[in-house]
Amino acid sequence: MIAARDLRLAYAGGDFVLDVPHLDVARGEQLAIVGPSGSGKTTFLHLAAGILRPDSGQLSVDGRDLDAMDDALRRRWRVARIGLVFQDLELLPYLDSLDNVLLPLRIGGGSLDAEARERARGLLADFGVAHTTHRRPARLSGGERQRVALARALVTEAPLLLLDEPTGSLDPDNAERAVGLLRARAAERGATLLMVTHDRAAAAGFERVLDAGAGLEALDAELRA
Repeated sequence: MIAARDLRLAYAGGDFVLDVPHLDVARGEQLAIVGPSGSGKTTFLHLAAGILRPDSGQLSVDGRDLDAMDDALRRRWRVARIGLVFQDLELLPYLDSLDNVLLPLRIGGGSLDAEARERARGLLADFGVAHTTHRRPARLSGGERQRVALARALVTEAPLLLLDEPTGSLDPDNAERAVGLLRARAAERGATLLMVTHDRAAAAGFERVLDAGAGLEALDAELRA
């Protein structure tokens, strides 16, 4: 599902350089990358989502060479093929929870029929936030907003889930339930799940856990060990 070779991205000013010599994520795999802030986790996730472009190297996702697509095509592809949770959630403040969950379908031209709306309501209920259906983000707690964003990531039933700190605003019990639900839904559909987090407890039980504590350069050595 994800294949990176000699991937490199340097931020302006040289404050941070991401190097990923070799990383493969198999279709249907569930992988967690753990490490502190500044270790490159979010940068790698944004590269895999086609939000950022690398300075050099090769990156294919779901069989597509992301560098070969222009920005508009990558946006359409991302909405259709990836369930994405941003670290800052990116809920639209003028939409209620239901419409925030339905947003990827609206942007991607998917169906907004009764079945889609029922699926979105069911996801809100699964994450324990059905009571927020007609509330806008300003009226939600941080944990409620987090769970709405998680529901949104599942609504398109995409083959790839990319999750950036998906438990950052959740208490331990809700975090455990949320990660369990994400993993179960991914397994049911054979979807690939890649989660990046600083929370090692959230990564417990994953098939593969990589430590980015020394920078993502360390991934290559761990994968080859």
